[in-house]
Amino acid sequence: MDEINYENGCFYINVVKTFNCKKNENKSPFSSWPIREDECTIILRFDGDYLGVYLNNLTDYYDTFCKVDNEILNQYNNLIQTNTCDLSKVTWPRHADGTSDYDDKIIMPEPLISTKNTSLDKTTAGKDNCKDENE
Repeated sequence: MDEINYENGCFYINVVKTFNCKKNENKSPFSSWPIREDECTIILRFDGDYLGVYLNNLTDYYDTFCKVDNEILNQYNNLIQTNTCDLSKVTWPRHADGTSDYDDKIIMPEPLISTKNTSLDKTTAGKDNCKDENE
């Protein structure tokens, strides 16, 4: 890995492919790597629970990964072992906009909750903690 840069919501990682053969090993670990050049840029784009991976530019899509919780893993394991699972226990991964690839519900992040303290709201309305440099 040469360097990592962050730009427009993406991480750009410059990598150099090297291969040191171990004794009695004649297969390169890069034999299935889709880039033939020795150098490339891996681009990581986070989108909520999803991670998109691109090679060299954002038009060269490589793969997508998603973050799941233990309950999804438990239900997936049940499905493999017993051919049954309880989907009501599953919270599907979400994109940053609240959508999912697995259901049609849109679940947005929790909004800020009002304090319901009107005197506090009146005294702080329109103010922030920043001070003008000229004050």
